Amino acid sequence: MNNKKYLSFSELRKAHYVRQYKSVKKITNIDLNDWKSAPYSFFKSIYYIEGSAILLFILQFTNITPNFVSLVYIALGLLGGIFISTNIQNLVLIGTIIFFSKSIVDWTDGALAKMKKKTSYLGFILDSWGGVVGDISFLVGLGLYLYSQNQNNVFLFLIIIILFFKLIDIKKHAYIMGVDEILKSKKRKIISQKITSKNQYSSFLVNIKIFFSNLFDARSRSVDFICLILLLNTFYKEMIILKYIFYFITLKEIVLFLGSFYVIYFKNFLKKIKII
Repeated sequence: MNNKKYLSFSELRKAHYVRQYKSVKKITNIDLNDWKSAPYSFFKSIYYIEGSAILLFILQFTNITPNFVSLVYIALGLLGGIFISTNIQNLVLIGTIIFFSKSIVDWTDGALAKMKKKTSYLGFILDSWGGVVGDISFLVGLGLYLYSQNQNNVFLFLIIIILFFKLIDIKKHAYIMGVDEILKSKKRKIISQKITSKNQYSSFLVNIKIFFSNLFDARSRSVDFICLILLLNTFYKEMIILKYIFYFITLKEIVLFLGSFYVIYFKNFLKKIKII
């Protein structure tokens, strides 16, 4: 006999609101109790919370694991990019809806893990990896969409450039090598030193990094804006700005790579983490 206690929808929803409000405040420093300070983030968060609360209520009665929910989140990111790349109106619409809504699933897996007491490091990795997969899938899908729309090989070339510079990011490689060194020898330890941008890099370079990092990034406000332009381009009339957004994203990847190389090679960034 199953004596497991299930939460009512109202109980679960209330607890979910409290947990997510705290999480958003911690991660983004946005106070959802003050909706006027960030109205778009507020209403989008409400959409995510309400949707994930419904999923949580249903999933608590099942044997579905949080990690499986994370895999669904990853699959949605892949499907969304594939649908957009087809340049078929109905599929493009479905793809944009997926990217607008898939974080509902992302806001579900962690809460489900805590509810079922199945938190794990694998779940943390899958959740983070899902964001990376969704970002790359969206960019590749957008590039293939533009290629199909314009029959211009330059967009295929730009896709290759974006993927290439994401792949050869030297800072990420440095972190991977650091972790590999730790795994090879239990005697090794990490010495962390705080290096602030203020006393290491010029304010001009810091502002350049902030500009390129924050404009058309993987956050929902950027993706949602691009999806809006994408829908207008598909169902209304050609929006030339969509091409220039993709050009900018390509330039952004090049600039961020050069910035990473600069701080690693010329500014002793590796002193931030010493492995001995």
